[in-house]
Amino acid sequence: MSILPLWVLALSLAQLPGNTPAPPPPLVQLATAAPGPTYWESYGHNSLVIRADEDRPGISYNYGIFDFRQENFLLRFLAGRMLYRMAAFDADEEAAGYLGRGRPILLQTLNLTPAEAWRLVEYLQTNAEPANRDYRYDYFLSNCSTKIRDALDHALDGRLQSRFGDVEAGVSFRRLARTYSSVVPWMDIGSSLALGRPTDRPISEWESFYIPDRLAAALETMTGSNGQPLVTRSQTLGPARAPLPSAPLWPWLAGGILLAAAAWLLRRRPGLTAVGWVASGLVGLLLCGLLLTDHWAARWNENILVFSPLGLVLGFLLWTRRPPGPALLIAAALVPLCALLLKLLPGSQQNLEFLALALPPQLVGLFALSVNGKHRTAGQTG
Repeated sequence: MSILPLWVLALSLAQLPGNTPAPPPPLVQLATAAPGPTYWESYGHNSLVIRADEDRPGISYNYGIFDFRQENFLLRFLAGRMLYRMAAFDADEEAAGYLGRGRPILLQTLNLTPAEAWRLVEYLQTNAEPANRDYRYDYFLSNCSTKIRDALDHALDGRLQSRFGDVEAGVSFRRLARTYSSVVPWMDIGSSLALGRPTDRPISEWESFYIPDRLAAALETMTGSNGQPLVTRSQTLGPARAPLPSAPLWPWLAGGILLAAAAWLLRRRPGLTAVGWVASGLVGLLLCGLLLTDHWAARWNENILVFSPLGLVLGFLLWTRRPPGPALLIAAALVPLCALLLKLLPGSQQNLEFLALALPPQLVGLFALSVNGKHRTAGQTG
């Protein structure tokens, strides 16, 4: 349950004319929780903690609040119009919740001037007001971590963006996201399938701060207004963090080879073969549907070529025992091959995993259909 930071309000009022002496500035800390086992926890989380001093309870300002019971939650999610909320919590209770789920916390005390600290407090309190607390969520551009980034940049008078806005991160949105989503394999597969070419462009360090770990690491390299390090103290609460798993290509290729073998063995079972083509076509149809939503990250998705909706036509013909014609077979082969040829062009989508998984069984299946068609024609001629 959110709480009103009354002591922060009192300290703010103490700065008004006639209220002297002014109180000491609040202590500001960035709390970064490690990724958790649940899919919405897999990227980690962060919040800003405001305390009167290190020995007093603090207020945690958290931009990562969502509610499954929100009206039209699923429709908003599918349409790319999901709302998140900012709220204030007891910092110690919030930390205990993360630690209780086995998620260590990196707590960084920031070296802000009194003016910067008060500017941050005012910004956070304004955001916590009922009229301002909801915001349109975008995983890459406007999430819990980018909101913390923007709050700190406001307090630092733009120095955070000035320092990192033009520095290349050396990764793309997709590659950085997959580093963390690999903790939950089904989410990793689903999100990678749905993301299009816009997420494969190189990004700046500033843009990479949608990942809480990246923001925490960047602050360690900055200096405060007084020339001293911006982070005066870093401490880790809880157990040591487990390393993130890697996502090699070979399991995808092995899966593609196994599916290709199955496609050949089932070449005389049109009913089962139809199921595979329909499944592939439905994936492509779903990806086409995302083009009609506000999910900008799903635009220009080359996986539509890998899982072409033509599979639905092939599946229907096989299910009804009608042989697909040569033109359809050629088109069904050329479409995924175009996705492969796009890998030769600069700036192509990072989707080799899906090519490795889908291309072998599709080409083998199409070859089997072609051979079966020739045999059927030869039998009719004789």
